[in-house]
Amino acid sequence: MEPFTAIALLVAQYGIKQVVATLTGNQQATDLAGEIFRQLSVSEDRLGSHLTRIENQLDQVLEQPYETAIGAGARGLLDAVATRDLQARREDLMQARERFRDATAAARSQLQHAVAERYLLLCALALNRTDAAKTALDQLNYHATTAALELGDTMVHADRTARAGLEGRGEVRALGKERRIAERVEEIRRGTGEAVRLVANLLSEAAALGQSLGQTQPPVISVVPWERKPSARPKPLWSVVPSDPGPVRVGTFVITWERFKFSEPVSLAEVTGHIRGVEVGIKIEADPPLSRSVPLDVGWGSVRATAISTPAGSFRVWPPVPQALPKAAREYLFNAEVTTTVSSDGKITETPSVRVGVFDVAYRPATQ
Repeated sequence: MEPFTAIALLVAQYGIKQVVATLTGNQQATDLAGEIFRQLSVSEDRLGSHLTRIENQLDQVLEQPYETAIGAGARGLLDAVATRDLQARREDLMQARERFRDATAAARSQLQHAVAERYLLLCALALNRTDAAKTALDQLNYHATTAALELGDTMVHADRTARAGLEGRGEVRALGKERRIAERVEEIRRGTGEAVRLVANLLSEAAALGQSLGQTQPPVISVVPWERKPSARPKPLWSVVPSDPGPVRVGTFVITWERFKFSEPVSLAEVTGHIRGVEVGIKIEADPPLSRSVPLDVGWGSVRATAISTPAGSFRVWPPVPQALPKAAREYLFNAEVTTTVSSDGKITETPSVRVGVFDVAYRPATQ
């Protein structure tokens, strides 16, 4: 079992109410308590070495105070879940919570912050502290989302990062320079790839646990295979498929398709198939807002622009104006008119989606 999958799997199997009841010590959930203990033990015991390996590959330092605090807190959390003595459980949880708060103070990267906040969320839920749980959930979403965007930057700029790091340490010489840089690039990309999977699991767990605090059913978040083709457009690292129509949350983002309307049908040459224009209006919210801007783009089909008919009957395809969720903004309305292919009966043959930074979020109509 990969780290961070235990809670999401248990929520899917037993339901969020049952899992939270077990964490809080509900005596009617003793059988599930044993299952949660076994699942968490497998997951948490592998966490430390996994995170250390990732940080080393990315040239980030997993400092001893952070590692010690996380280890002590995880031990206390597991002890609390395993005991049936409610007073002892509460004491273990309070001590574990303090250790995880120490870890947030010692964290040096967004990924480390997200891991610590995930633990604080579990402790707050187990202690029935709803306000503290909401704060931890917001912080988990914030740091996991920021880590996701930073991983996208790292993947795109791996070559630049490798060169700067090796040159800064004086390890790049004329002889064998390109080979050493290529090896470092591959190491960075391997570490990023592992971190991408961890972030996907963190976001999935945050969405699963968020249901206990009033959030909607979580989407399915999966890793997108990385392509090294040069492109000016942001590359998605995660695919997000909503479980239900309506607003979908992934990390700090809440995406709502407010308009999805066919414009007048456009017919091109027979060999190109059936083409129709689509007007879309998508509200992108950041809750909480981020300290950086996030590029936005429509993410489906091979045509990502509006086909304009000229008086001569030919067509010109104009690239859409780049859009972005501004730094510290809480909301942005993304408007675009695009063309897409449809079948002979007028149904779209490609899955519509909007690209929010490194996330490709699918559209799910109410009639699906």
